[in-house]
Amino acid sequence: MKTDFLKKIRNKYNPIEIMGTVYGAHNYADSPAMLYHENSKLTPYSSRIFGNRILRFNNEFFHSRASQPYKNYPGTEKIYFEDFTKNNFPHSNIFELISKRRSIRKFEKHTISLEELYFLLHYSYGISIKLPIKGMKNGCWSYRSVPSGGALYPLEIYVAEIDRNNSSCLYHYRPDINGMEIISKGNQYNELKDIISAEPNIDLTSSSCVIFITCVFERVLIKYGERGYRFALME
Repeated sequence: MKTDFLKKIRNKYNPIEIMGTVYGAHNYADSPAMLYHENSKLTPYSSRIFGNRILRFNNEFFHSRASQPYKNYPGTEKIYFEDFTKNNFPHSNIFELISKRRSIRKFEKHTISLEELYFLLHYSYGISIKLPIKGMKNGCWSYRSVPSGGALYPLEIYVAEIDRNNSSCLYHYRPDINGMEIISKGNQYNELKDIISAEPNIDLTSSSCVIFITCVFERVLIKYGERGYRFALME
């Protein structure tokens, strides 16, 4: 373990000298996050090991499986977005949108439509293009609108509706079928308020849905090792 760096930080700063300030290395000297950060750095030696690991991944066996990073829930009811793919999405000036973006904690009462969910999910983590896998006769990489280490796409997206005309559902997004799986039916509010510490700071009852982003870390760790955790967090 690379603890020398953290020991130097602890020895350098006397707690008495740093009293009265909220800033300083004492805030992270004993942090597990900093310990991981130091141990997952690349050195000239570890870079060679890292490169060899990636080279071992570049074969038909791994590519045929890694190119299909899709979690699924067998037997669940499906909702497909095909009816919305030909609809034109609203055109807006991206710079104007960025300048107006704000985080809010109380929302206007709005029932989100399936079309709106399609636009949100597809243009954030949906498949935008498919290209053949280099050196393979079969199979293809399905690229999305966001960068991902090795195009492995470890994230999984869930949508929990708060209230949708008494027919709320918990969905799992499936980019490979351009649709969603219904995990459970019913208003998700009671479960959400117990899971996330949002209220009273955020009014969940006025939101139309909550989007969860989870991660299947094995998809990136199998190729990139410990640094795969960094890549997943960046994504």
